[in-house]
Amino acid sequence: MPLYQLEIARPFEQWTVLGRTAGSDGRIEFADLGLPGGKDYLAFEFWTHTTLGVVRDRLALPPIDPDYQVQVVCLRVRVDHPQVLATSRHLTCGGPDLADVNWADGVLSGTSDLVAADEYELYLTEPAGFRFETVLADGAEVAGQSLRDGTRLIRLRSPRGGRVHWIIRYGGQGLPLRED
Repeated sequence: MPLYQLEIARPFEQWTVLGRTAGSDGRIEFADLGLPGGKDYLAFEFWTHTTLGVVRDRLALPPIDPDYQVQVVCLRVRVDHPQVLATSRHLTCGGPDLADVNWADGVLSGTSDLVAADEYELYLTEPAGFRFETVLADGAEVAGQSLRDGTRLIRLRSPRGGRVHWIIRYGGQGLPLRED
C-alpha cells in the first residue's frame, strides 16, 4: 500500500501525518512507523473530517473515499484534557497555521494564522467530564461551533486574515485517563 509519513514538530506538540494514495483497507503497525508502543493516539482523517477514534499500537485504515482518492490521517498522542485534532487550513492538520496551543486551568488556547475571508475550522476532542462553555477569538469572528460524534468543530472567520488568538473555556471535572 503506498503510504507516506510526515512528522510535524512544533514547540507545543509533535504529531504524525500519514498519506495513502491507493490500496485496500489495511492495518499499519505503529512500530513500522517508528512510533512508540503502549500509547493511545487520536486518529483523524483530514479530507472527510472524520475522527477514527483512539488507537494503540496499530491503525486499521478505512476505505479511501472515492471523492478524494487520497487519505490523510493525523495521529496525535492522546492527553487527558481537550486538545486539537486538526485544522482545516492544511492537510498537515495544523502544521503551517497553528503557531501555539496551550492547556491551563480549564482553558484550551492557541494562536492560528488565518487567510482573509476564508473560514477556518478547529477540530477538537473533549474527554469525558469536560463541559464546553465558550469560545472567544481576538481578530476573528466566531462563525459557529458544534459537537458531532465526540468531535467539536469551531469555525472562525477573519476579514483581514493574519494571526488570531483563540480561547476555549471548559467547565466540569476532567476524568484522568488510564495509564497502562
